[in-house]
Amino acid sequence: MESKDKSRTGLTDEPGSLREPHSGLEAERLSEATSGSTSEIHGNTTIPVDFFRELDPIAPVRRAGFESTESIELKSLLTRDVTSSGSFDVRSGIWATTFGKVVQALPIPTLLVEESLRVTVANQACGRLAPAYEKIQGKPFVSLLGGPSSVEQAESMLKQVFSDRKPRVAEGTLRIDNSPVWARLTFRPIRITRERYVLVLIEDLTREKVQLRVNESLRLELEDRVERRTAQLRKANEELTKEVAERERAQQEKEKVIMELMKALAQVKKLSGLLPICASCKKIRDDKGYWRQIEAYIRDHSEAEFSHGICPECARKLYPEFVKD
Repeated sequence: MESKDKSRTGLTDEPGSLREPHSGLEAERLSEATSGSTSEIHGNTTIPVDFFRELDPIAPVRRAGFESTESIELKSLLTRDVTSSGSFDVRSGIWATTFGKVVQALPIPTLLVEESLRVTVANQACGRLAPAYEKIQGKPFVSLLGGPSSVEQAESMLKQVFSDRKPRVAEGTLRIDNSPVWARLTFRPIRITRERYVLVLIEDLTREKVQLRVNESLRLELEDRVERRTAQLRKANEELTKEVAERERAQQEKEKVIMELMKALAQVKKLSGLLPICASCKKIRDDKGYWRQIEAYIRDHSEAEFSHGICPECARKLYPEFVKD
């Protein structure tokens, strides 16, 4: 009983023990900024670095009077900052505009990418991804990706956004100031006077992804332990069933022996009772009223067997000529 209680306690305590090896998981990931194609997380669980994929497209909101290309026109927000020639210096003057102030106020890291696919500006929220985020300004956006495969896919998708001017969403791993970030990227085409840009919103999913993988690892390990414990209980149940069956057979054999003994005892008592016997021929009257030879009666009511012979007295009476005194 005590061992069963310990087993139950061990099973209920397992989830807590499983969480302990993962308590410093995220810290390990951040400190192990890898130079390879994957970032080690725990055992065989990894987060890919060279990873980029486009997600389901954003459903467009159609309203009368708006372009079907879904490109956002920002001219009205920059009227006072546009020169007489109709140009506007985005890199040096955007943060002083209404639009620039809105972008800086966003709590989400945001980049502005020009048609050459270079990062024009990055808002202050990018500091959450890397302290030296200003270094990415002027660099190709695809240089933030983790590997050749993701670079090719990201470059192709950016060109499509500039071409058809439709927003897109992707998921991939970025490398900002050598810090790997698993992110969801929203690409939104915008227009500033005559120039076209893509506004890139970066949602950091690193903590979420790490936690999902930790949870999956916990789930698989817990399932494995539950499966092994179930197998142990199943084996114990089979052994117990076998033991119960053996005890039942032993009980049946015991009852059989008891019945045989009771039957033999009944026969012994029957012979020990008062037996009516003939004073002349020595026959015994049975329960049905028949007179039977004494040896036949005793043989049927006991395990005794008879071997016939003749005693000396009877031999003298029956065969005097053969018996000498």
